[in-house]
Formats: sequence, structure tokens, C-alpha cells
Amino acid sequence: MNRYVRLGLLILLTVLLLRFAFGVLALAMRLVSLLFPLLMLVGAGLVVYGLVRHFQRRQLRSRASHRELED
Repeated sequence: MNRYVRLGLLILLTVLLLRFAFGVLALAMRLVSLLFPLLMLVGAGLVVYGLVRHFQRRQLRSRASHRELED
């Protein structure tokens, strides 16, 4: 095989791999678009959960520091 045959095979293999990769990407995008409302709700729920935990821990720390000052 000369270098042109190898170059041609390399280009064909690259094109086939890209076609497969774009097919997988298109499928993933369809799944994301179908599940978008659910993903938004899950993301918003995690943000709210994280904020609640943050403020609960902050409140517990402030209570603990007040107890130390009272002793």
C-alpha cells in the first residue's frame, strides 16, 4: 500500500467515526430535549436543597457560638 491508499483509508475511517459520533450526539440531544423539564426540576431541587442545608448549618454554628459566649 502506498501512502495515498493509507491516507484514503485514514480519511474514510475518520469520516465513519465522525458519522457514528454525531449520531450518538444527536441521540443524546434528543434524550436531553425529552427529559429537559425533569432535568430542570431536579437541578432546581438540588439548588434549593443545598441552600437549605447551608442555612441550617450556618444557624447551628451561630447557636453554638452563642452558647460558648454564654458559658
